[in-house]
Amino acid sequence: MDAGRNAHSFIGGRERRAGERTSSAESAAHTERTATRVPRQTRVCNSIHPSAYDIDDVAAVLRSGGLVLIPSDTTYILATMLLNNKQLSEGVAALFSLKKRKRHQAFPWIVKAPSDLEVFGCELSWDARQIARHIWPAPVTLVVRASSAVPKVLTRPDQTIALRMSSHPFVAGILQACDSSLIVSSANQHLRTIPENFSQINPTIMQSADIVYEGIPDACQGISTIIDCTEGETRVVRHGCTPVARIEKAIGHRIASS
Repeated sequence: MDAGRNAHSFIGGRERRAGERTSSAESAAHTERTATRVPRQTRVCNSIHPSAYDIDDVAAVLRSGGLVLIPSDTTYILATMLLNNKQLSEGVAALFSLKKRKRHQAFPWIVKAPSDLEVFGCELSWDARQIARHIWPAPVTLVVRASSAVPKVLTRPDQTIALRMSSHPFVAGILQACDSSLIVSSANQHLRTIPENFSQINPTIMQSADIVYEGIPDACQGISTIIDCTEGETRVVRHGCTPVARIEKAIGHRIASS
């Protein structure tokens, strides 16, 4: 998809709003386009000191509703965003199609700042706020109750959302340039192993993106640690590259495992 494409030209040639169902004909048309698309560009970025040009390049694709493949502090990720903070872009539809997820199987979000926890989360626990304040940005994903700022179609059945803040300079620059959060997923096919580096990314994943960036040096650390803060007791859902002991130190108590 051309980065200069009209932001309101979506599936079926019309704007799609959050919560609107996709017809079978539109889904088939989208699948056909996704299967034949090739990356618009493939570039290399400096992971430590990314250039403004590279950041703006990705931001332009995201603002037009596209899907990008970029490095992060965890793994390589596929990323897209809402348009005007509420409208589902073609990139969101492409992500659901590529990962073979139903609409209730929501994707994590990468936010710009710790304060975004208050924007996209609600009924927040003291632990969640402490982790965001003292640990973010880091490979730590917080599962919290979703606020009304999150479209219903992008929440889980229990009305939760997974949020994290990336410490990767390239991702941070893109977030600031877009002035928006990113909807993301690891750069692997459905039920396939998450790639540990750029060379392991499947060509099908490459072809699904409108632009692809390889980060040099490779700053990916591995999967994020997932912490569920929705219930009375904070729980570890998944152990990742951020030690749980570091998180426990920030909140002052031990965390139970699921």
